[in-house]
Amino acid sequence: MKKSFLILLIMSAVSFLYAENDFVYKARIQQRIAELEFYGFLSLWITDCDTGKPIQAATVDISNVGIFKTDSNGIASFPALADGI
Repeated sequence: MKKSFLILLIMSAVSFLYAENDFVYKARIQQRIAELEFYGFLSLWITDCDTGKPIQAATVDISNVGIFKTDSNGIASFPALADGI
């Protein structure tokens, strides 16, 4: 019984941490959209949540806008005039 409780406790902790990382990731994206808006274009800076390093060659798919790839610095730029942006 102790072993089952320990496993359940570990699974709960992992689930909580995963949810926290997802929240932090979404918050970072929203922050970067606000910070990097300029001249009718938006840029997303895609970084790894654990290390903070830019993710190179990531694909960013935004509905009604298009599909964009990040550069070597992890930045993807796209027009800001699309619906929902």
